[in-house]
Amino acid sequence: MSVEITNTCYCKMLLHASKFPHQSVNGLFLGSFNSATGWLTISEVIPLFHGTNTCIAPHTEFALHQIESYCSNANLSIVGCYQANEHFTESHPNLAISKLADKIADVSSDKTVLIMINNTLITEHPHALQLYERVDGKWSEQASASIRVQPSASGTDAMTSFLACLDSRIQRNLTDFDDHLDDISLDWLNPDLESMISEIC
Repeated sequence: MSVEITNTCYCKMLLHASKFPHQSVNGLFLGSFNSATGWLTISEVIPLFHGTNTCIAPHTEFALHQIESYCSNANLSIVGCYQANEHFTESHPNLAISKLADKIADVSSDKTVLIMINNTLITEHPHALQLYERVDGKWSEQASASIRVQPSASGTDAMTSFLACLDSRIQRNLTDFDDHLDDISLDWLNPDLESMISEIC
């Protein structure tokens, strides 16, 4: 299976990790799978939690319920999840994100993926993502070439786009579901952040 992710989604994932550089973060992918081409397209990213809340089950269940409701109205599906680990050089899935990925895969009628953000690749490769697929009940790493990040509308590549966003410090404007639970006026869909990414890239 191959995965295509929009430039905006890529930037949102890495900005989530950048906002909380000393904590683990996770989130969900929304999109669709084309069985004819074998491509899974990620068209929206929902930042979920940071720090110790990445493994609190009640918070996750509540978030999933809200996001599933949004998906039903937007004609989207939850097609996977992502995580950046607390330690800079650690990029393998831990038990918490593996369980979340299992839960998504068990209830999804489409293909699903788990993607880890590898911090050590952020400035050296076309993207900083490691792809995992569930094979025989276990999440196995796949070739990084299986992920394609779309350029921005202006043609800017993924890494240049993210570094431009980071230079503008717009990660401070990102809202994850943790932030929303602390202040429900904050929008976990991040429409303002997406506009900022589009303007910068």
